[in-house]
Amino acid sequence: MSTNAIDAGGKRIVSMVPAGTEIVCALGLADRLVAVSHDCSYPPEILSRPRVTRCRFDVAALSSGEIDETVRRLVAAGEDLYEIDYDLLKRLRPDLVITQQSCDVCSVTPPYVHAAVRSLGLEASVVELHADSWPGIVADINRVASAAGRPELGAALVNRMKSRLERLAVARPAGPWSEPPRVVVLEWLDPLFACGHWIPWLVEQAGGREVLGTADGKAVVVSWDQVEAADPDYVIVACCGYDARRAMKDVQQPQVLARLRRLRAYHQGRVWTVDAHGLFSCPGPRVVETAELVHAILYDPECAAASGQALRVEPDRVA
Repeated sequence: MSTNAIDAGGKRIVSMVPAGTEIVCALGLADRLVAVSHDCSYPPEILSRPRVTRCRFDVAALSSGEIDETVRRLVAAGEDLYEIDYDLLKRLRPDLVITQQSCDVCSVTPPYVHAAVRSLGLEASVVELHADSWPGIVADINRVASAAGRPELGAALVNRMKSRLERLAVARPAGPWSEPPRVVVLEWLDPLFACGHWIPWLVEQAGGREVLGTADGKAVVVSWDQVEAADPDYVIVACCGYDARRAMKDVQQPQVLARLRRLRAYHQGRVWTVDAHGLFSCPGPRVVETAELVHAILYDPECAAASGQALRVEPDRVA
């Protein structure tokens, strides 16, 4: 995209977090994005945008346990996990920079971004996203729309999202459950993390009940014994930053399978891996798709499998 394509009076936007990028695009302002983060992968139209951040270690080359160890070591040493391309940021001269403060290890942190803007002498506003719940996601959408000078677009987007969620409740079949099925969503496997933030609420919107996670709070370390004691009808493995295939590799590790085999859900074919990077880890407009995918897993598994965003763990194939 040529930066000259920005309409007169439009703000030049740099997004340093996937949620920010997806919000901007869902608002219909993709043409104003002059750069995105190294981690932004949706929508496809932004894939050619310059990348203004990078991760300091190669995530693809490490196992889940190694990633966790590396992150803990760098954080303990007071080192940044990500770097900003100062030269690129200076050349782009953005009017608006989007970052987040919900998670210290997911992207560049607000203090780092503010320091970069100041040191480069940029006259850019910095918008910090900090959603940890559905109301927080709505607030972030409206915050970005207002900062971009188009608040009416935020209200329209939120209304569309609410309408889709309302349709989910109408589409929910009466069976096979007499009450909402019990669900455990795992955000990491080594160490084991139960879900938090907006995920339990989305499971509820999908017609299930999350029985181990922390609604509107951070993901927490749990034990396999706790998962077993929760006796879920479904286990959804949504490893933060992974797609369904990458998460399946972790599920197929012998130590993980040994614990899954102790669960009723495993033997009933109700363990799934999902595209967490695209749908579960990102507090943006696509959380509606997250709820729709969970709904399909619970009530229309053939549709879930056909989506390409979820893989069923078949006991007879991986045992």
